[in-house]
Amino acid sequence: MAPGPLGNFLLDAAADRCPIIAGNLRTFGDRPVADLLSSLTAERPGPQSPEDFCRVAQASAAEYYGPHVAAQVADDLRSDPLISTANHFGLDTLAVSVQDTQLLALRRRADGSLPRTVVALACSTISMDNITFPLGALLYDLGEGGVPALPQRLAVFPSRMRSQTVSSVVPFDERMIGQAHTRLRDLRSQNRITAFGEHAARRLLDEDLTAPEVLGLPTYGQQACQVNGRLWQRALGASAPRLVQLPLEPVCSALLSADMEDVTSLAFRLLFDADIRGAALRALDGTPGCWHLADLDQKINGAGRSAPGSGTVLFWGLTDGRRFPLAIDDADRAVPCLAGIDGRGQRREWQLTPPAIGGGLRDRELLPSLFTCFTVLALARGIGCVGGPQQAHYLPSMQRGVVRAVDGRDPATARLIASVRTELCLADMHFLMRVLPGGRGIPAGPVETAAVGGLRPDAVDAISSVIVREAYLAAFPEVFPALAPDVDLPGHWIETLATENATGCPSVIRIP
Repeated sequence: MAPGPLGNFLLDAAADRCPIIAGNLRTFGDRPVADLLSSLTAERPGPQSPEDFCRVAQASAAEYYGPHVAAQVADDLRSDPLISTANHFGLDTLAVSVQDTQLLALRRRADGSLPRTVVALACSTISMDNITFPLGALLYDLGEGGVPALPQRLAVFPSRMRSQTVSSVVPFDERMIGQAHTRLRDLRSQNRITAFGEHAARRLLDEDLTAPEVLGLPTYGQQACQVNGRLWQRALGASAPRLVQLPLEPVCSALLSADMEDVTSLAFRLLFDADIRGAALRALDGTPGCWHLADLDQKINGAGRSAPGSGTVLFWGLTDGRRFPLAIDDADRAVPCLAGIDGRGQRREWQLTPPAIGGGLRDRELLPSLFTCFTVLALARGIGCVGGPQQAHYLPSMQRGVVRAVDGRDPATARLIASVRTELCLADMHFLMRVLPGGRGIPAGPVETAAVGGLRPDAVDAISSVIVREAYLAAFPEVFPALAPDVDLPGHWIETLATENATGCPSVIRIP
């Protein structure tokens, strides 16, 4: 069935602004998502072996999931080094985040088999009130606010923790869960959710967050991994590949620590070869996901605050659970340093030497930036990093900047870096929706999917047959404003799209 008029308009607008979506629609638009999934491969090696990444991922997975699952992770990565990098760490109940990762988990390997695990390296140095709302849970239930009010937020942690990084907060406890119950009752009394929405959220609080094997864990990260896994298994069933969610920055810090002892590694050369470092800094100045040098220099020299979106150079500093940007200060210095102003207003410095950087990583005072994480993963080791449309834009830009910086010194290494696939994209799609009385199709979040008992085996099998164009349309009520923020949308567009999607996306799976 053809999309409705608004759906067609939105597809065209998204394609105009996102080349990766335009390409996917052109190549796979009327084909099943299985065809798009099969195009995601990581067959081109980088200049360094991926083996140490397999070992580091195994060690991290053992901390969160135990040695048996960790061994499966290492085996799966050795045979197929493809991971999701479109996620945020912590409790993840954002519909598009969860469904995109589930799609990747159902990608069949070259021999036709499914992996036992799917690894999601998730950002853990962002704040607790980021878009996935690890401060609590996101609910997808149609209350008085209608479709525009989705999703509703149910906080578990107190609001004073909203600016802390996900990796630094304390675990949730029974008192916090009790306060979340109070907030849930308020949502219901205000008719912001229905009786079903209250039931679904209460089940999350009572069965998942309060489970002894969850509540007794020593870190919030471990708690979140267990809860996410429980929701995942209820949605897809026990036979589906297992979600293994690991914090991106600690994994990359471990790789960097090894690179500090290897003078031939890409990270060592980018950090400590002044010519390569300077060329990369200049080439990537202003690139999304990287840095704005003038803003950062102004900040470290005490001339004011760095503007939002200024990024950071190579690393973030971390003090009191809050990160702060860094720049390189080489004025009147024999050895340049990384410098920044922390949340207390104090200047912090780390010399650009292997011992100082290695010590900062070890003490968790330095955290690798997005650029540095992708450098050690994708550009150095050839790991296939499957992200969203934004990543499919900035990661190739990072790649081009690093290739230019390295090429003058080492053309052979530059060619290997240039050959790595960096445009891998699987995001902003929904294979599942809730169609409510009155004929409106809304996003199906993991809390609601788990509450209805998850998907039947035949429905799980049907996911690979969902048409790519319809998967984009089903996700647009949630993701379109971020994809194309400059588009002048008609009034009530989201209600109109929800009505069109209820009949115009027949391949998308429904839950009540």
